[in-house]
Amino acid sequence: MEDRLKKWYEKYKPKFSFLELKKLYEYFVRLAYEHGIDPQAFDFEQDVIDWSLDYYENKRRIEEIFGVFEAEEKLEKYKEELKERGEEKYKEILRRINRVESEIKSLKEGLRKLNIESIIALRDEIRNLIRFIEEIFSIGEIEGTPFKKVIGEIDETFARFDSEIIVYVAKGLNYVIYEKDLEKAIEIAKEDAMNYKMYIEIYRTKLRFGKMTEPKLVAVVYPNGKVEFY
Repeated sequence: MEDRLKKWYEKYKPKFSFLELKKLYEYFVRLAYEHGIDPQAFDFEQDVIDWSLDYYENKRRIEEIFGVFEAEEKLEKYKEELKERGEEKYKEILRRINRVESEIKSLKEGLRKLNIESIIALRDEIRNLIRFIEEIFSIGEIEGTPFKKVIGEIDETFARFDSEIIVYVAKGLNYVIYEKDLEKAIEIAKEDAMNYKMYIEIYRTKLRFGKMTEPKLVAVVYPNGKVEFY
């Protein structure tokens, strides 16, 4: 492996020394084995190391890769707590936890090609999911939907509408997208999801004379542009 590292070092001429490159590789391999992952599943040259960064930035980059797998235990704990609070009540969140856990398992078992882009996208999704769950825990039991506050703060000027329109509530940023067209709402949400590095849940509801019906989940938009429909 040392010969290959030397070849890469000569090829990219990075900001760090050859000794530091060896340390980065050894650190990466150690973390891979600690998480039960075959380090050969990664393309170290193309996916793991960013040759434009310095030693410490690359070390943080490696740590970010494995941060995804360290979230498993926390997600499992949260899942059990949500089930105790009411499995039916939190079925959408539990479904998302199950999907994320399945993604992590697939990564670890090599069912998907391991690359930085997919891992960082999954890491961001996990962070937002954990943040959302912790928000639920911090406010206690939810009466109705998580959008009660958003709906309650609809500007009174909407009372002037004398015909029914479709509204899409984007929970991730606690705002309301007033669009009749779902595709247009998704287009707006995609841009914000990318800019804010968070997923956005889009709920469909109806507004008439300033009153809004109970929102229904229709799509989730992720920072990488992926859209899930319901």
